[in-house]
Amino acid sequence: MIKLRIQVFQNDLTDTYEEFVKTSINGTIFHERKFLSYHPGDRFKDNSLLIYNKSKLIAVFPAALIVKQDKKILKSHPGTSYGGIVIKENLNYEIIDAIYEKIEEYCIENGINYIEFRHSPKIFLNNPIDQLDFALVRRNYIREAEELSTFYSLKEIKGLNEIDYINYYNNYSSTKSRQNIKKAISLGVKFDFIEDKNEIDKFYLILQDNLKKYNTSPVHSKDEIIKLLELYPDRVKIAVSKIDNKILGGFLIFNINKNGWHIFYSCLDYNLLEYKAIHFGLFSLKKHLSELSYKYLNYGISTEDSGKYVNKSLLKFKESFNGMGIVRTYWQKKLDE
Repeated sequence: MIKLRIQVFQNDLTDTYEEFVKTSINGTIFHERKFLSYHPGDRFKDNSLLIYNKSKLIAVFPAALIVKQDKKILKSHPGTSYGGIVIKENLNYEIIDAIYEKIEEYCIENGINYIEFRHSPKIFLNNPIDQLDFALVRRNYIREAEELSTFYSLKEIKGLNEIDYINYYNNYSSTKSRQNIKKAISLGVKFDFIEDKNEIDKFYLILQDNLKKYNTSPVHSKDEIIKLLELYPDRVKIAVSKIDNKILGGFLIFNINKNGWHIFYSCLDYNLLEYKAIHFGLFSLKKHLSELSYKYLNYGISTEDSGKYVNKSLLKFKESFNGMGIVRTYWQKKLDE
């Protein structure tokens, strides 16, 4: 018999919550309290939920309560790239539908007008669980937005010998990408991970300069990036291309879970384009992660304005490294009709 109850997250539930996410089917670094804690306490009003069936914890929903135009929204945590409900085992459709129903009841009881979900890309699921999305459709949620992300399968790279590794870029679909990687290698470009704060400063300056072209700035401050590196020394990294110890460009990457990693930022020094830092860096990063037995690397979205427009040049570049597309869906339901 299904008998659900909801518990609003409190600090004394941190260990229970973290262990659940760690052993879940679809949990990621972005669902963890440890990750959410790096945000300043006044940035978001946390409203995360734990859902129990009788005494057994069966799901968690990291979320925040936000207000827009006098409407209250329970939203997949705004401080993360991926969100949504996390489950620990293969729950049947009836239970998943009941979880959504219980969350909706909680929202109505607390005067919340909308629910918004943003699930993780399916490459980071340990088991296929399409009943999560199917239940949303059946419960009249709408696809508020869909964005196209590019990911790389790393399984075919693992274990290549030195000769095969050198020839690996010959499999890329783009002649230009192959030529650029060859050029970087011939010029002596090296791949490295940085931790020194002076080098982090240099990386961040390059990142800021890149984003100025689009009249924007990094979502994270430099201090926030340093804090994340300190919180997760093994799961948050800055990978860079160098020549003579000079940073040419690189990536801020997150270890999502045991399945793979996500590129959050990429940048390059436009004064040193001849070294092909991003081409070489992406090539090297894929190889490095494959040797650690990860399955996927996600390069993020190439769409704008909630998926309405495709940045065709950006998408073409990402696909030139044998990238494949995966959709990131934003679900929404209005509760006060």
